[in-house]
Amino acid sequence: MQHRRDDFSLTLEQLSGRFFSATNIRISKNTVARYLKEYNYSFKKIKFILERRNIASTIQERHDYVIKYLEYSSSNRFILFINETGFNVSMRRNYVRAICGNPTEKIKNIKSEKITVCSAISRNSNMFYKVSERAFNNDLYTDLPSNLMNIIYEKQLKNVMFIMDVPFHKGASIKCLITAWGHEVFYLPPNSPFLNPIENIFSQ
Repeated sequence: MQHRRDDFSLTLEQLSGRFFSATNIRISKNTVARYLKEYNYSFKKIKFILERRNIASTIQERHDYVIKYLEYSSSNRFILFINETGFNVSMRRNYVRAICGNPTEKIKNIKSEKITVCSAISRNSNMFYKVSERAFNNDLYTDLPSNLMNIIYEKQLKNVMFIMDVPFHKGASIKCLITAWGHEVFYLPPNSPFLNPIENIFSQ
């Protein structure tokens, strides 16, 4: 069990080998598996998380963001999230049904088309979006704020809070355009996609 605590990535075969090296007694992989099960260990998929995602400064920024967001929400201020996200158009299943005893056929890997969407959503609706076959940059993004400002003006929305996440959103020209219309800009904390509703929608 100590070997398992030292390195949780060890396979059953590796654990069996280490046990033999320590005791000169051979045990099967099935025996190791039963032993681990008695200690409530199970086989799980590894989820990789960036180290900087949970450092103290990032956690503090999330805390400050949530406090500020709750303040704006309680004041019934109109909040608009803006972000870009990409997804594959052609997605295939990894598992299919086949007649027992017959293997599934292998097919050539098909490169799926990746689409990028830049969207502006509120709590209740998708107010505006733009689709591109390549990632957005400052040039592609230029006309989106202007179109969005016109929509907000037509809806007679004032003092809107824009919550954004993309690095080029922090450009001076974009922020100046938004503030010139009497609105405010607020940025999501770094490495916090779970706080971004647009990321959550398209990641499903």
